[in-house]
Amino acid sequence: MTRARALTAAAVCAAAVLATRLPFLASSLDDIDAVNFALAVGDFDPARHQPHPPGYAVYVLLAKLFAAAAGAEPAASARALAFLSAAAQAALPVPLFLLFRGLGARPRVAAAATALTLLNPVVWINGVRPMSDSVGLLFAVGAQAMLLGAAATGRGLLASSVLCGLAAGVRVQTLALTAPLWAYAMTRPGARRRPAAFAAFVAAGLAWVVPTVIESGGLSAYWQALRGTAADAADVEPLVLTWTLNRGLRVARHVLFRPWGAEWLGIAMAVLGGLGAVAAWRRGASMRLAVLAFGPYLVAHALFQQAHTQRYALPYVPLLALLAVLGMDAMARAAAPRRVDAAFLGLAAAVAAAVGAVALPGLSEYAAVDSPVCAVLRQAGHIAAARPGFVLSGHYMFSRYFAIAPASIPVLRLPPRREMAALQESWLAGEDRPVLFLAEPRRTDLEAVDSPSRVLRGQWAWPSAAAALLSGERPSSVSLVEMYRPSWFAGPGWGLSIEMARPEGAAEPVRTAYLRPSSDTHVMMIAGEPTDPRAAEWEGELTLAGRPLDRRSCGALWLTAYTVPPSDPGGYLPLVFATTRAGAASGVPFALRGLAYGHAGDPLLVRGDGWHYPETTEEGRPFRWASREARSIVNVPAAGAGLVVEGEVPVRYIAAPVSIELESGGVRRAVSASGPFRIELDLPPGPPREVILRSDRDFVPDTVQRNGDRRRLALRIDRFEISAR
Repeated sequence: MTRARALTAAAVCAAAVLATRLPFLASSLDDIDAVNFALAVGDFDPARHQPHPPGYAVYVLLAKLFAAAAGAEPAASARALAFLSAAAQAALPVPLFLLFRGLGARPRVAAAATALTLLNPVVWINGVRPMSDSVGLLFAVGAQAMLLGAAATGRGLLASSVLCGLAAGVRVQTLALTAPLWAYAMTRPGARRRPAAFAAFVAAGLAWVVPTVIESGGLSAYWQALRGTAADAADVEPLVLTWTLNRGLRVARHVLFRPWGAEWLGIAMAVLGGLGAVAAWRRGASMRLAVLAFGPYLVAHALFQQAHTQRYALPYVPLLALLAVLGMDAMARAAAPRRVDAAFLGLAAAVAAAVGAVALPGLSEYAAVDSPVCAVLRQAGHIAAARPGFVLSGHYMFSRYFAIAPASIPVLRLPPRREMAALQESWLAGEDRPVLFLAEPRRTDLEAVDSPSRVLRGQWAWPSAAAALLSGERPSSVSLVEMYRPSWFAGPGWGLSIEMARPEGAAEPVRTAYLRPSSDTHVMMIAGEPTDPRAAEWEGELTLAGRPLDRRSCGALWLTAYTVPPSDPGGYLPLVFATTRAGAASGVPFALRGLAYGHAGDPLLVRGDGWHYPETTEEGRPFRWASREARSIVNVPAAGAGLVVEGEVPVRYIAAPVSIELESGGVRRAVSASGPFRIELDLPPGPPREVILRSDRDFVPDTVQRNGDRRRLALRIDRFEISAR
């Protein structure tokens, strides 16, 4: 092929790739990292996570160039950064083809593997996102192709060393893709100018490291930011730190199948890849260079990264594509030895159709909507404009987005891992403005606040087809909750949610909740239980505003109602649960499971022993597990009340049918269920009383999943409510 024809072919390929990306470009910032990159376009400062360390200096420089013409507004920055991703993927065909040729693929196989890589659904959607992954892939593939050429011919080692050093300034993870090949090329017998190549590699790295440290405010500030990022990364529990057989199998599934966007497609491509590896081995073709190019990153990805974050698979998608194409080639040769080309084209067309069936719906949904958080911020702006006086706040997950929130809404920032405690401190300090709270649907710490004071205004998430290609992105969903000054809230140590509780060991010796005083008589109910037989060695005392309410051993269940007399309105009254051992204040293995507070005529319910902490489904729907006997206490209004239980028998783990009974005050309702069930119970007027939910079977998750969860679980309860008649 002449030089002119080669350039024409490269231009046509680039135009084709760009044409498949431009219609789907992001219109909003879709990830915390995207917000960091957009902020870095205006002010590069890794110490302030603009962007997060290690800094991505080379990528930010390119982003600044692309964003210069688009303006500094968040939507314009999102478009500019997304176009940079599209342009990077448009430049990929040539280096991808050269990489595959350098790995020993024949021209037809290399061309097909290039096309399949660029059609991969996860690669495709990341070519329209405001993220650094596509630019990192371009630099990594370009460096790998040049290094293979240098290893084969001895020429180009200097230029490829420079590209290796710069690639780490786009995404530092590219070192796992380039450093092994760089070392291989440097040690080849025909390698030229090794000292100069080494110096070029170091100089290229310093070219972005030095400015990054300077812009961060010095080495100390940069190091502190880098340590914080590393600590946050460790919190995601990489496989190497939390190995179990169940987690290992789950990670293997994510690594092998999920890079194709749909598990069924991933399994099919893995089968093709296995055939390709066997065919290459039988032909005597060496996969040594392919293993050297992609193996270190694959291992690091599986052990140290969140394997379910699909964009982290981009660097090794070329390997998966190459193996799949080799498998298609082997099948074509076996099925039609005299018409190999036609058979190969038929298989390639079928694979392309399958890949498109996964990619195109997700891309269309992604382009049609704003990211969940940007959509919520727009809705919050509408609410605040119609009803001024709100303050914007939320879980720490969303704090970066507050920088692009409507300027008309004041922001209350909360510290990580103790958002509810900090919000409660603001109420105690007199803060009475209503809050527009951005909540993570999977978290349950809002249970520590009186439920009538919380109004859910909606939940936003990616549409299903788009979500399938965005696994692991943060945040993928968000709830908007209006919060008003509550009638009660519970502080740390009260186990109303797993985030606020102390699920293991002894809790604090003093645990405090707060009740808002009222001129009417109120009822307060609490539930608690020992979590260790030794709890009987402690005593617990319950006081309200210093007035003793109860005192008893912590070795027994605590499921009790108390009358709260009228008091003068004012600040919150402290409800204190203090524990002592041999007369000295001491933490105790005793869990406070529930708290309710309201008018004497209000329907109230508190879950006690036998109920586990609240959880949520992957879609953010709340539920709780109940054991074989789960106790609660209810306050019934003068006109009576109705109690409704809706749930499901986990037939995957329990032999059905299961006998289920709901009982209170001698009134019983029973059903036999093999799946979803519903029970209603009429509660006559009277004093507070216990309600017991029973079932005749349970299971231990660890015995079936080997996941370390040794709870005894019987029923998954989606709804457990009391309402006045």
